[in-house]
Amino acid sequence: MKVWHLPAWLGLAGVLALSGCAKLPAFLQQGAVAPPAAPPAAKHVSPPPPLPAPSAGIKALLNYAGEAAVMPPDRQTMLCTQSKTHLDADSGDYARVVLGVMAAVMPDCISPEQMESVLQPVAANRNSPYHGLAGVLAAIAQQRQASDQVLAKARQDATQLRAKLKALTQIETQLNQVKDRELQNLN
Repeated sequence: MKVWHLPAWLGLAGVLALSGCAKLPAFLQQGAVAPPAAPPAAKHVSPPPPLPAPSAGIKALLNYAGEAAVMPPDRQTMLCTQSKTHLDADSGDYARVVLGVMAAVMPDCISPEQMESVLQPVAANRNSPYHGLAGVLAAIAQQRQASDQVLAKARQDATQLRAKLKALTQIETQLNQVKDRELQNLN
């Protein structure tokens, strides 16, 4: 370093030393930089409860109903009779649901009205383990009852239409006979 550069260096060192005594610029006076604010914690939403495992009793009953649906008619009649007898002996929820399931897969077992009346106490009891199944079976009974009413009305309408067709056919036959006589009289 050259001597003539020495005063410049000393001047620079003095300025730097004195600058420490001066007031700090505003951007340096803020102090330590605060970390950015943490994002608001997301609300903890609990997951929905797991689906309950299907009841083994309901599963077995539905399997039994599936087997009963494909049995020969005489065997179905016997199962229906057994279900009715079981309900007479024990009027509990299970016996009611068994008869309801049999009636659902074998429409001739009991009428939809009887099916609905058998299942109504179980469907109304929310504490019954068969409440949901009884509700579904009661809805099937109501739908079957409505379908039977529509079918009966359609049959009645068809019978009336056949009677009208028969009357019109008779009128047509009579008109043809009158026409034939008139044509013979003209000749």
